[in-house]
Amino acid sequence: MVYRRSIIGLLLLALIGLGVEFYLLPARSIFHVWGRLLLTAALVIQIVHEVIAHEHLNRPNPRAALYPTLGAANVLTLFRGVLIAFLAGFLVSGLPPKPFRWVPGFLFTAAILLDFLDGIVARLTRRPSLLGQHLDMHLDSIGVLVAALLVVRIGHMPWWYALVGLARYLFLLGEALLRRAHRPLHPLPPSPTRRLLAGSQMVFLAVALYPQGAHPGVRLVGTFLSVPFLLGFVRDFLAVAGWTGNTLARRLNSDLWPQGILSLVRWGTGLLLLVYTWRVAPVLSAHMTPLSVFGHLLLAFLLVGGVLVRLNAALLLAIVAVHVTFMPEHVWHLLLLIGGTTVFLGGGGRYSLWTPDDTLFLKRLGAR
Repeated sequence: MVYRRSIIGLLLLALIGLGVEFYLLPARSIFHVWGRLLLTAALVIQIVHEVIAHEHLNRPNPRAALYPTLGAANVLTLFRGVLIAFLAGFLVSGLPPKPFRWVPGFLFTAAILLDFLDGIVARLTRRPSLLGQHLDMHLDSIGVLVAALLVVRIGHMPWWYALVGLARYLFLLGEALLRRAHRPLHPLPPSPTRRLLAGSQMVFLAVALYPQGAHPGVRLVGTFLSVPFLLGFVRDFLAVAGWTGNTLARRLNSDLWPQGILSLVRWGTGLLLLVYTWRVAPVLSAHMTPLSVFGHLLLAFLLVGGVLVRLNAALLLAIVAVHVTFMPEHVWHLLLLIGGTTVFLGGGGRYSLWTPDDTLFLKRLGAR
């Protein structure tokens, strides 16, 4: 195999990382020590096997010759896999000791940044590859599965949130059952929100893995983001299975949000934020700073005007999560979450003044 050095380097890196991890983050029992070790090692071996099994994809297109080496971009992708394998170890041992509670969140944040970086490196070095695309999707699925199970394991999200990590594997299982039943598989229709849903879920998982992820506001935002994410997989499976004859399936298989309704939701959310800020201004000044009131008002006016709509909707979701940590949950929070989530996923609708952030959220800038 021509990639022997890269594979050996990956295994040595994993071994060194495990040594450092066990030195800094001692587990509570021998079961946790060996469980963490075996799970991490199993994932690293699985990633190595994935590279070996798909070595024939290390080319820019099916007709091109194989690259002689893995290339810098694929090495970065494999390093991302090692970080995810380290993260998986905490599924056995739980959170590390108090001074290192930030480690799981840091590991997943670094994995997300490498997911963005490897595509850029592939373009700069002119080494795009089918192998890189395959590994990206494979590691995205494993990463979301591990992170989703871990936020449930440490109590930052309820048990049902594990469905977020299992969604793609249930989708693949459904495809396998359709093949077994000799049913034709249809191609996935284009979806402008598919990438947005996946990306927002990964960012949420990174936040939820930090110690601050235990706050009830984070759980509330995670619930609102997970529902459209799971419905997106239902929509895609209905499309692949060809079950689009009924009204529900047609609605789920459509990303064409009524633009007029989106405009009304954006205006309503902005005005609601104005009224809400006026009502809670004394509390904001006491718990934060007087400037925070101005920031809330500015955000509301930007939403009403349709400026950087998705970005400001994402900021609104973060703001509500913070507010719930020092204020009792209220119907205002629920309404702002509904409006913010709708605008974040659907956009600002008609009459939006300036929306360059659509490129940031709807296109994967680091794509291979």
